[in-house]
Amino acid sequence: QIAKKHYAAHVVVVCSKRHQKLVDKMGADQLVDYTQPGWQEECEQLKDFDLVIDTVGLDDYWEVFGRRVLASKGRYVALHS
Repeated sequence: QIAKKHYAAHVVVVCSKRHQKLVDKMGADQLVDYTQPGWQEECEQLKDFDLVIDTVGLDDYWEVFGRRVLASKGRYVALHS
């Protein structure tokens, strides 16, 4: 909501489809369902993210987001321990 209001950002959320109503309510523009085959490729097609906030912290996420979809000056933020 902050990203959309203050920065006019296009917000993409990666989660399972069962959370679609919550994601919509929070104002996300797009959901990528990680339980479906090809979700990583779908993310790769959405290149040039300015910011990725990782609340899960799996190595696969870093491989996909950090190396393939961040913009040249994009930031990857991990919010897990």
